[in-house]
Amino acid sequence: AHDEDFALSRAPIDDAARERLLQAEPDPRAEALMAAVALRGARSVPLRWLLALGGHPRADAVLAALTTTVAWGPLQRKRISRTTIESLPAWMRL
Repeated sequence: AHDEDFALSRAPIDDAARERLLQAEPDPRAEALMAAVALRGARSVPLRWLLALGGHPRADAVLAALTTTVAWGPLQRKRISRTTIESLPAWMRL
């Protein structure tokens, strides 16, 4: 999730999925999350991919991108399960 050379075109998306990730108007929660990431100078390939879709990301999509970034390394090393990473956004909302 930190590979800056990752070709975003390798992760295509269909229109139905795009609708679930983006919305017509800016989401204040999504904007706040992205501003916090930018302020810290953090980089995230999933977030970069989400932003490359165009439009305004939903807050849940931004949260999913960020938690995927955080969990990617441990997931690759089999330190956490896929189920853990799937439930991580819900835990982060608490």
